[in-house]
Amino acid sequence: MRPALVRSRMPRALAITTMAAAAVLLAAGPALADEAVTLNPAHVGATAAGFPNHDDDCGNGPNEDGWHFIAPGNVNFTSLHLEFNNGAIVFDLGPGDFGPPDDSHAFVSTPVGAVLTAGSGTTDAATPQGTFNLSHTCPGTPPTSQPPTTPPTTPPTTPPTSPPTSPPTSPPTSPPTSPPTSPPTAPPSTPPGTSDGNLPQTGGGSLPILLGIGIALLSSGIAVAIATRSRTTE
Repeated sequence: MRPALVRSRMPRALAITTMAAAAVLLAAGPALADEAVTLNPAHVGATAAGFPNHDDDCGNGPNEDGWHFIAPGNVNFTSLHLEFNNGAIVFDLGPGDFGPPDDSHAFVSTPVGAVLTAGSGTTDAATPQGTFNLSHTCPGTPPTSQPPTTPPTTPPTTPPTSPPTSPPTSPPTSPPTSPPTSPPTAPPSTPPGTSDGNLPQTGGGSLPILLGIGIALLSSGIAVAIATRSRTTE
């Protein structure tokens, strides 16, 4: 009888164990799903410089703005989508992109002056208000080589005034009036026996004259002598 009693108790103990395990599974319920969260509406439109809470732990460079987001209620981010400047700058974070010190913190960096315009994500448990917050910012300094925001003034489109197309006045074609041609002036005649200085010359010009005068005087003297002699002889 005792061995038969032992055999009848073994199936009963197994049944009790199976029922206890089923009860545990039913109490645990289905696996928990991620909870959707959105950015706190009070933080939409924030800038790093204009946000009231500042720090220097965002990991951004000196010419960048740093942003620190946090999931409240000790829950962790499982995904996070952030938009700046109306979607011109977008971040999509997933497992391994969060922290430190844990997955309830998220850090991103943007160009200086970016505006936070939207945010959404998921967490491993529900947050108190279904939102996540911008904890603080780490404002950067704009680089000195940043181009000015005001475009340069457009130069006038009016072309410069073109020079006159008419050619310059040509000089007169008639040759200049030549001075009247005067005949060469004949040198004054110089009488024989004189030089240009009106002085007597001792050259051949006066020799025939002197010879003529001498012959005439000699002839006159001879004639006078003959006449005188004839008168005496009579």
